[in-house]
Amino acid sequence: MLLLDAARPPQLRSWRLVALPDLGPTGQRGKVPRGLRIVGADGTSLLLRATAAGGPERDPADEPFPGWSVPADLGARFGAA
Repeated sequence: MLLLDAARPPQLRSWRLVALPDLGPTGQRGKVPRGLRIVGADGTSLLLRATAAGGPERDPADEPFPGWSVPADLGARFGAA
């Protein structure tokens, strides 16, 4: 979420993780984040549904890039090119 906060353009008011009651493993439905709700500055909102696939690998025990931080000049551009 740090990257999202650093890159938030003024056209977006907020975003939050969303757990959906009908998605995910049966025992985890409604608990595990399955998407991202984005609210625009004008009050409209949309849901980006997140899906993933992977193998038996797990998160590393140690942070692989401990010195990395979100660049200060990171931004996003919206609208016509």
